Amino acid sequence: MSEWKEIKSDVVSWGKVGDFIEGTLINVRERDVRDDEKGTIRKKIYEIRADAGSYHNTDDKKNPVEPPVTCEKGTDYLIWGGKEAIDGAMKKVKMGQKVQITFADELEPKRKGYSGFKIIKVKSNGLMDEEWLGGQEIDPKEVV
Repeated sequence: MSEWKEIKSDVVSWGKVGDFIEGTLINVRERDVRDDEKGTIRKKIYEIRADAGSYHNTDDKKNPVEPPVTCEKGTDYLIWGGKEAIDGAMKKVKMGQKVQITFADELEPKRKGYSGFKIIKVKSNGLMDEEWLGGQEIDPKEVV
């Protein structure tokens, strides 16, 4: 009998400036998460079908782990929202649209012992993934 192995979602962790993913927005969902300061809050999770990209996982002390993880073309990756820079920009991205999300810079932490403030940029070239759209049942108004 074969051995069972755990299967985990591929979640992009922004471990090092320059980490990025390019691909097609294929899903948006929300999750309730526990925040130490705010209690339970809802965060969006964006699912991107990768064309390209790489990112660094982090260790227990939030330091980037080498080598970077390469985003495999056609594989789905999750991006956690909760930051205005991500959520505000992603409101303008339609299902099936090409998008690039990049860890552009990191500012010094406001409090000692915390990680720095990550500047995440969302870009789009306006192109739609016609191949992906062809297999979906999407309201045409969402793709305008």
